[in-house]
Amino acid sequence: MNNIQLSGTIADRPARYGGAAIRFYLRARHPPVAQGLPLGIAQVPVRPFEASPAQREILLGRKHRNVRVEAAGRLEQIVSEGGGKWKNGRNNRQQDRNLEMIVSQQGLLLQRGR
Repeated sequence: MNNIQLSGTIADRPARYGGAAIRFYLRARHPPVAQGLPLGIAQVPVRPFEASPAQREILLGRKHRNVRVEAAGRLEQIVSEGGGKWKNGRNNRQQDRNLEMIVSQQGLLLQRGR
């Protein structure tokens, strides 16, 4: 099975692509490679599948900072014309990513921090 569960925060401003679709980076911590080292941080691209209106409001609103994310979904290889590259809507940098996390409405929990 290809299941993944991650928790963390939104790393950068979520972007729209292809009309109604949304994509954002989830900043998640992971254990260190060797004992005694600090926790590592990974940024995982996440694509909600048919996000609810409330989820869309949180993701695309102005207050996307300090949003806690709990996500359960699957990993999928990015397939696009750019050979696995897609443009970040904010500054048009091309990001090289091979995998992204696909989540459904039921697998995405968003909570604004204080």
